[in-house]
Amino acid sequence: MNKIVSNDEWLTALAAKVDEEGPQAVPVEGRGRYMLLSEAEFRRLSERKPTFKEWLLTGPRLDDVEIERDRRPARDFSF
Repeated sequence: MNKIVSNDEWLTALAAKVDEEGPQAVPVEGRGRYMLLSEAEFRRLSERKPTFKEWLLTGPRLDDVEIERDRRPARDFSF
């Protein structure tokens, strides 16, 4: 049989479930589902990620790498 619990007890139990199992979906009638997640998970998901350009610019310097092009044709061809 279901026991009637206060909102505080329900929220505390739900928070414990988030800590143990990860984000939880909470259905709200007429509005769909909302996700409850920990503050640490929220911060991780909402932190700004570097753009691809920024990521490339923070890579190792290649100033001392010399690349020579092979001037030979890749294959014989005729028109």
